[in-house]
Amino acid sequence: MKVYAIVALAALAMLVGAPGASASYTSEVIFAGSGFYCADESAGAWGYGDFGGLSVLYNYSAGIPSGFYSLSFMPDFRMTLKPAWVSGGEAHELRVGPAGIACDADLVSWADLGCSWEDGEGIAIGDAAVEAVDPESFLGSHAWDLDGGGDDVTAEVAHSARSGYNYEASVRILRSLEWLGTQPIGTLVGGGLSAFFGGVPMESFGAGLNAMTADIGSWHSGAYRLRLSGSLTVTAAEAPPVPEPGTLLLVGTGIVCLTVTRRKRS
Repeated sequence: MKVYAIVALAALAMLVGAPGASASYTSEVIFAGSGFYCADESAGAWGYGDFGGLSVLYNYSAGIPSGFYSLSFMPDFRMTLKPAWVSGGEAHELRVGPAGIACDADLVSWADLGCSWEDGEGIAIGDAAVEAVDPESFLGSHAWDLDGGGDDVTAEVAHSARSGYNYEASVRILRSLEWLGTQPIGTLVGGGLSAFFGGVPMESFGAGLNAMTADIGSWHSGAYRLRLSGSLTVTAAEAPPVPEPGTLLLVGTGIVCLTVTRRKRS
């Protein structure tokens, strides 16, 4: 009966432990940035219509090749708006992490969005066919017209000369937070991240941010200094191959033989 036991164990190894059957890959953005925002009535020397600007330093490691994978998304993000010396007012904060998406005291949990957060993995977002992304493809000038009325956000992406970061993006926000609060922020941001990570679906993340648009619109008051930092990680676990019918038969036969062997010894 030892032969049957060896055969069964070998078959099980082929089924669940074959080399490369559960390979995993990771793409990650690590970033930090600072900037300003000012409402129309506080524009002053900054000039009317130039509402804000951000300088964002980031590293982008693109480790997910093209293919079909089981995906998880782990955001760890914080943005703060502190009143500038010319305006006063209240500070604000947007946070995204294990608890969910929080805008000041308001929180939309991942459970509210039909998701669950797993430590070390983030949110399971299912299987998707993704495309490999070359970080060099983001270099250059970009502009977004969100409502058909002209450019609303622009960005210049270049290699960074600063220590610790590979890339730098100079972002200009040409519309007010009050206006932004009328837009589907989450859908826009989620769509942008999806392209950034090679087509990864982020509907739940987008829905959580959409729920915060009214709160963000209410921040339109005075002038702020902006700070943001964090990371966004997508992990792709390659699905194990479906066993051939003959392999299943071999496993089943081996398990039966193991059972018989144990009964005879007992």
